[in-house]
Amino acid sequence: AAEYTTAMAHYTAGRLDQAEAAAKAILDRDPDHAGALHLAGIAEMTRGNHQSAAALLQRSTAAAPDGAPTHNNLGIALSSLGKRDEAIESFRRAVALDPNLADAHANLGRLLHDQNRLDEAITSLRRAVELKPDDATVIGKLGAALFAHGDLEEAAESFRRALARNPNMAEADNFLGRIRRAQGRLPDAIEHTAKAPTPTHCDTPPASSRRRSGSARSILAKDGLQRE
Repeated sequence: AAEYTTAMAHYTAGRLDQAEAAAKAILDRDPDHAGALHLAGIAEMTRGNHQSAAALLQRSTAAAPDGAPTHNNLGIALSSLGKRDEAIESFRRAVALDPNLADAHANLGRLLHDQNRLDEAITSLRRAVELKPDDATVIGKLGAALFAHGDLEEAAESFRRALARNPNMAEADNFLGRIRRAQGRLPDAIEHTAKAPTPTHCDTPPASSRRRSGSARSILAKDGLQRE
């Protein structure tokens, strides 16, 4: 327990190398230590080693199946590997275990949006916004899903809320410009477009066009590890 507390202290302080070394030392003695496996998996994912991250996180979920944050982070790793159906299952498992895990709802919504499963995406992102009402990024992702669904005025309200929390959120201005242009409100469209002349990764056309762009954004919360 003391070794894991030390590993967690390193991780919380942003000392990833020391945290990983401490986790590996624990795993040398206890290969099925769920918390150390989770921490080692996050370290691998942070370095872009998604295959090894997924393997470690799968071992962690096998050792502690009820760890919602671990399932969430496994979903992130699987999504990065292009295993979207498996990632969705991991995110669904995470929110089933912890309905208040906002990051898992957001990640699930983003991935469902990527698959053009817009009704499901909107449901997940609405829940994420309920849980994180001041998170401009999550609010913007809900707006993007609503925009893709064709719900332009509700999407506009989401982007206004996002901008109220982050006035420098260029993609929200970009979307608002497009919405106002579609509504024939050209002065408003010009004002918003001038603030964000370049489309971003969130720049998603309505569902009626049957085209998609963008990718799910990953969230790794530092409070997503088991304390033991």
